[in-house]
Amino acid sequence: MTSRIPPSESTLIAALRPEWAQNVLAESLPLDWSRVGQPADVRIERYWPSGDEGLSVEWSFGLDDGCRYHVYATMGLATVVSADAAAVAPRLEHGSLRGVSVRFLDGRGRLHSPDCDTRLTQLPNCLSADVMAGRLKQLSADATRGDGTPPVSLRCQLMGYRAGRRAVVRYSVDPQGDAAVDIVGKMFHDDRGSRLVDLHTQLNEEFAKQGATWLHVPEPVGYDAELRMAWFSWAPTVSVESSNVDRVTQATRALAWIHKTSSDGLPEFAVENERAIVRRWLKLMTLLDGVRHQSLAALAGKIDAMAEAVDEAELCTIHRDYYPSQVVFHGDDVTVLDIDTLATGSRCVDLGNYLAHLFLSELDRGGSMAGWAGVADECLRHYESFGAAVSRSELAYYLSTSLFRVGAVHFYRTASGHCAESLWRVADELVSLGTFDPCSWSDTKRSCSKVSTC
Repeated sequence: MTSRIPPSESTLIAALRPEWAQNVLAESLPLDWSRVGQPADVRIERYWPSGDEGLSVEWSFGLDDGCRYHVYATMGLATVVSADAAAVAPRLEHGSLRGVSVRFLDGRGRLHSPDCDTRLTQLPNCLSADVMAGRLKQLSADATRGDGTPPVSLRCQLMGYRAGRRAVVRYSVDPQGDAAVDIVGKMFHDDRGSRLVDLHTQLNEEFAKQGATWLHVPEPVGYDAELRMAWFSWAPTVSVESSNVDRVTQATRALAWIHKTSSDGLPEFAVENERAIVRRWLKLMTLLDGVRHQSLAALAGKIDAMAEAVDEAELCTIHRDYYPSQVVFHGDDVTVLDIDTLATGSRCVDLGNYLAHLFLSELDRGGSMAGWAGVADECLRHYESFGAAVSRSELAYYLSTSLFRVGAVHFYRTASGHCAESLWRVADELVSLGTFDPCSWSDTKRSCSKVSTC
């Protein structure tokens, strides 16, 4: 078969080769390719560790209709991955792939569409316009037309999906060309959505009480216990460059306010949790590429040694997944998304992650390290003017871990894999310096005099 893995490659690394993935899709997906066209322009969208020695990957591909379709593959090195029969025949529906649950690689791999997730068994209903029209009518008067009937022309758009864990679906009604209803449902494999509704309410009340009326998290609408789905009003967005200094300043200010909120009842995220994340991604990179593993293991070891000096005495409320796309703008208002990861920990967890993603954005658009260094330094100055002082050595540690992880997360992605080596190189330099000082970095020394923030 054309999808046979080359002798020099492991099962897992082959799954991150678009050409191999294209062959697997053509052979394994039970679709009428003569009618829809062969899968083309296959891309590696995302991948992440699965179990002890496995990999999950999101592939996308194009067809003759001009749409891109997404499918998810899970593979193990030796463990047989089960595949339950799909309840309905595989099909293409409104630009999405539905009803896929098949084995490949002699049972060591499974291809599935989100509606066939064996842990998120409620997801097919959440993606059904017929089912959700009635649900939305019960949920909120805002989800009905003026006459109180269920919404017509309901569109269910899967916006985010993590196999076996969570999904985000946007529900909109467009009867006359202008969206009349916009609600987002966030569903989980457990009941955390119920607690999330309470947390959103609590945060918005706290922001208002503190006078930060410009800062919000999405307004909760309700919770559906049967679907395990929390409902929120859709947050309007403004698309801007991640390096836009005004927007970075607003996002930094929002982060400082989040760090001031009450942390009562939140789980703790300690430095040991951060170390475990680095080890997990190092393990996956080792399984994928034994040669590159040597340099990455050396970098991870140096980063880990920095953890011993991290002082966990001063903790605050942290977002834990703060990066530019989590912050949306509407005029002077700022809305922060995805607070289900909220915890108690070091403020440098968020600052490091945010700065690492700013660097990724700068690299992805062809920018320079010097340009990012100026924005990063400005970001930190603004944060300290809004909030508490930041330990430069502690920030160097968490920025290094974030750069390591973001590099590993993107290395095999079709769109952004070219950025990984630069992320790892800066992480290595940060470790050598032991502090956050952008003007000391080798690639910025010559241009620091031209950057007003340094």
